[in-house]
Amino acid sequence: MPEPDSGKQPAPPQAPEKRGPGVAETVAGAFGPVPSFPLAQQKGLCVEAIALDTYDDIFSDFDYGPLETRRLSGDLVDEIEGRLRGPVCGRAELAFSVPAALRDARVEEMVAKRLKRFFADRLASARAEISRRRRAGALRLAAGSLLLGLEAVLLALAGSFVAVAALSSIAAPAAWYLSFTGLEFLVDVPKDMLKKRDIYSSLKGAKISFRKAEAASPTQQI
Repeated sequence: MPEPDSGKQPAPPQAPEKRGPGVAETVAGAFGPVPSFPLAQQKGLCVEAIALDTYDDIFSDFDYGPLETRRLSGDLVDEIEGRLRGPVCGRAELAFSVPAALRDARVEEMVAKRLKRFFADRLASARAEISRRRRAGALRLAAGSLLLGLEAVLLALAGSFVAVAALSSIAAPAAWYLSFTGLEFLVDVPKDMLKKRDIYSSLKGAKISFRKAEAASPTQQI
């Protein structure tokens, strides 16, 4: 049996409550999509922002000479190299932030030159290390080849001479060992050596900039 009409109209559907944008939405709207990686690593560019309390943070605490000759801080160098070990960087940029009251254009120019020269020396050293390994491999391979030739001669001359046969049996394993290790040194360069070379290659040509600490993005303090 149908229910009697009460005369009340059904309430209209309520519009969804409007809410303000969340934190992630606000950041994305203001600055574009939020990247899933730290700082910039797009298109082979790695930007590393480093916050300094003073310019002294760039130099060694154990060297009290003038800035022009002071040794660079080992902690700073290790920090920069460590940051670039993960991403693949064709180009690198080091962006230092310094308190505005302490900024000095002359010091910043000198620091940039010192860093570039330091990383150029490190790159030359890394390349020389790889070259020494390959040169040692070539020498081992040549020595192994000579011993293999000597073994063949000894085998031909051995006949019934026990001493010659003994020399041949000694020369054979040494020849193969030198040949195989020589090929390994030539072809299989350790990844750590290659990575160091690539890091210093990026840092040698890196753009080095300074900015006021107040304008810098949040970074790791050294």
